[in-house]
Amino acid sequence: GGAGGGSGGGGASSGGGGLLQSIVSTFSGGTQQQTSLKHWTGKSPDESVEFSDSFLIFRALCKLSAAAPDPRTPEPFKSKLLAMHLLLQILEQTGSVLRHSRKFVDAAVRRYLCMALLKNGVSQVPRVFKLSISIFRTLVHHFKEQLKHEIGVFYSKIYLHILNSRFATLKQKYQVLVLLQHVCKDPQTLVDMFVNYDCDVDGIDIFENMVRGLERVAQGSFVAQGASPADEMAIKISALQCYEIILHSLVDWCANLGDGNAPAEAAAAAAEAAADDDDDDDDGGGGGG
Repeated sequence: GGAGGGSGGGGASSGGGGLLQSIVSTFSGGTQQQTSLKHWTGKSPDESVEFSDSFLIFRALCKLSAAAPDPRTPEPFKSKLLAMHLLLQILEQTGSVLRHSRKFVDAAVRRYLCMALLKNGVSQVPRVFKLSISIFRTLVHHFKEQLKHEIGVFYSKIYLHILNSRFATLKQKYQVLVLLQHVCKDPQTLVDMFVNYDCDVDGIDIFENMVRGLERVAQGSFVAQGASPADEMAIKISALQCYEIILHSLVDWCANLGDGNAPAEAAAAAAEAAADDDDDDDDGGGGGG
């Protein structure tokens, strides 16, 4: 079958729509039909035939998405893109049964999907890189508690590295900025980033490194390869917009706290850290690498 003709960089074509819906419906029990664990007829969801089938499908899609076909070879490349589209749809629509299954998270998502995402997260092919960003964004939304370590690695070793790299392409930098803007629009996710990583004695200062990276991009310290003056200005503006989103989210989060003091202190500390980074770089001449 394959992905069909499609329309540019969109999802699977109408011919592949039936396949997509069929596969996604396997994973969305408990959400689309408003059912609970009774959707799985066995004693335990992890021991059911449905779970076994779901796991095998998910694993096969992960392996297919991790392949590295030449974009000039249409059929293998279409198969890779279709697998990535299906994984994205599955993650977006997965029901609560699988989402809270430790076996599914550990054996399928952590072992196979994260490995595929590591390979695609550094791809020079724009369509592959953009899809990998979308998949990662969905992981942050649905699995940030279960995949704290893995998400931290993706932030620090891939996306923030691309943001600070002189060798990353303009499209890669732009997609990373879009990712960060999306993540930072959710006040709780933003504060969780600071609490779970920067406040962890053994963790990586992801919030601080993100703020520093955005500052360098806004100052033009890391110009993307092949960037025209207009492109460079657009990237700078995008970084400044991300700064604005961060500040608005922290203010909104504090405004919704009511009488809670501990979370407010965490948000205030995050805001202070962002301000301190700006002051340090102003005093120290840009924070040298």
